[in-house]
Amino acid sequence: MVARLVASEVARIFRVATEEIEVARPLDELGMDSMMSLDLSMAIEQRFGVELPIVAISAGVSVNDIATRLIAGLRAGKGDEKPAGEVELHLLQHGAGAFDPGELIALTDAVKAHSIDGALL
Repeated sequence: MVARLVASEVARIFRVATEEIEVARPLDELGMDSMMSLDLSMAIEQRFGVELPIVAISAGVSVNDIATRLIAGLRAGKGDEKPAGEVELHLLQHGAGAFDPGELIALTDAVKAHSIDGALL
């Protein structure tokens, strides 16, 4: 879901098909360098409206890790809890329309269940 959207941005940067991106593999192992990380960070901010620091795309971070942080960032907003459904609506409006809204809700709830005060466990 969200990982597929992030993978599509990574694939665009690498100029390969989205299916070729291994979402669990660290991006640095796939060949991502600092300039590519900057490109990905800016693409995520533009697409989702969430600022993702370059350090969030540092060594050892996978597409799945970025997707988890992205969802947490959408949930957290500016420190306030977003109303139920607002994150899912934001994702649907910014490129996740091909995905089932129920899947997005389940995913964001799972992320929230594994966090304490906005920090992922």
